[in-house]
Amino acid sequence: MTDKHEPEKPKEYSYFVNDEKYESNEAETTGAAIKAKLPEAKRAESLFLVEGHGEHRKYHPVQDDAKVSLKDGPKYFVTQQEEYIYYVDGVKYDSAQAHTTGAIIKSKLPEAKRGYALYEEGHGNEPDKLIDDSTSITLEKHRPKRFYTAPPATAGVA
Repeated sequence: MTDKHEPEKPKEYSYFVNDEKYESNEAETTGAAIKAKLPEAKRAESLFLVEGHGEHRKYHPVQDDAKVSLKDGPKYFVTQQEEYIYYVDGVKYDSAQAHTTGAIIKSKLPEAKRGYALYEEGHGNEPDKLIDDSTSITLEKHRPKRFYTAPPATAGVA
């Protein structure tokens, strides 16, 4: 027999992140609240809602301010380190860092091209831009940045 004056125990909603079970008293949460409960090393990674099973799984990004309902049974999430893609001379490269420099990009090139000049391709009517070793570059864009190399100019010999 329960006492009518006893407070009702709040319902708990469960969800999983990287196969670890978490619980919340709230029927709705946010991406930031989910990440706040994760180990510190995982909080900086991107959060994805997993739908489906096996080969039919789809991953949907969950932004920090996105609201997520936990009412309809447990939800499954994964975290992944963000990957930033760019191309140099048509070859695909990736970086875990959103910001890089010309020197870092050149350090990933084949040895023979590391001494070459590096250019960022302009979009539309924008001119191509020479990238010095110390030039700071952001890779956070809707489309991957494209670069090309050119051998150092040599003066004509008489």
